[in-house]
Amino acid sequence: MLATAVWDQGSLHVHLPWSSKAGFRIILKVESTAMIRVNRPPPAMALSDRRIAEMEKQASQFFLTDTRSTRQRTFDFDWPDERIEARILEALDLAWAGRCAFCGTGGGLDIHRFRPEQDAVAEDGGTSRRHYWWLAYEWNNLYPACTHCREAQGAKFPTEEDRVRAGTTERLNERERPLLLDPCDDDPEALLIYSEEGEVASEDHRALVTVETFDLNRPELVLERKQTIQWVRMGLSQAGKALHGRSYRAFADAIQTLYSEAAPFAARSSSIAPATRS
Repeated sequence: MLATAVWDQGSLHVHLPWSSKAGFRIILKVESTAMIRVNRPPPAMALSDRRIAEMEKQASQFFLTDTRSTRQRTFDFDWPDERIEARILEALDLAWAGRCAFCGTGGGLDIHRFRPEQDAVAEDGGTSRRHYWWLAYEWNNLYPACTHCREAQGAKFPTEEDRVRAGTTERLNERERPLLLDPCDDDPEALLIYSEEGEVASEDHRALVTVETFDLNRPELVLERKQTIQWVRMGLSQAGKALHGRSYRAFADAIQTLYSEAAPFAARSSSIAPATRS
C-alpha cells in the first residue's frame, strides 16, 4: 500500500506504510506564506543609541505641544542613522528567519511599526492623532514586514476597547484588545485556517480582520501556498513509493528533503512518529 495523505486546516496528515500493519505517521505543518507565532528575542542593542532617545524626546515635545501648527503637521519618524536601522532590521530578520511577520514571504523586508506612529485608524475609519507616537522606537512594536503588508495595513489599528493613554507601554494588548493578531502575543496557527487551494479563512473575528487588513488572500500568496502543498504531496509520494519498495536510502533522502532548510515551508512544527495498524 502506498502513502495516504489527508489535508486538515494547514497540515498534511500522512501514513507511510512499510508493511500491512506498521509504518510511519507524519504530520507536516505547512507554514509557507503564513503568519506564525514567534518568541521575540531581547531588544536590539542599536535601540540604546543616544540618538534614538533624542528622537523620542523630539516626538514627545511635538505631540504634547497642542497647537494649531502641530495639528496641521506630521512628525518625521526617520531613523537617525542608516547603520542603526540596518542593525535593528538584521535583529528582526534573524528572529523571523528572513520572512515577513504577517504573511511569511521572504525578501524585501523593512522595519514595520505594528501600532502606527501617528494618526491610528479605527475600525470605523476614525483617526487618533496621538496614537502611537511613543511606541515608534519601542522594540516590542517593531516587526519585519514586506512592502505589501506594510502598505496594506498603513495606519490601521482597530481595537475593541478604548486606546490607552499616551505613554502607556505595559499590557497594551490586554488593555486595548486589538482586532489584529499579534505574532508575538497571539497564536495565529490556532486561529487561521488554510485550505488546500491556498486560501486562508477563520471562524475568529480578529483573525478575519487580520486577513483583510494585511490582504493575506492576495493572489500571489494563495498561489504560493497551493504550490507548496503540491510540492509537499509530491515529496511524500516519493517517500511512500521508496518505502513500499524497501528502498530505505531513497526514503530517508525524500524525508530529509521535506525537512531541509531549503524546503518551501517551515517544518519546525512538524512531527514524525511510528504508527501501527490493527
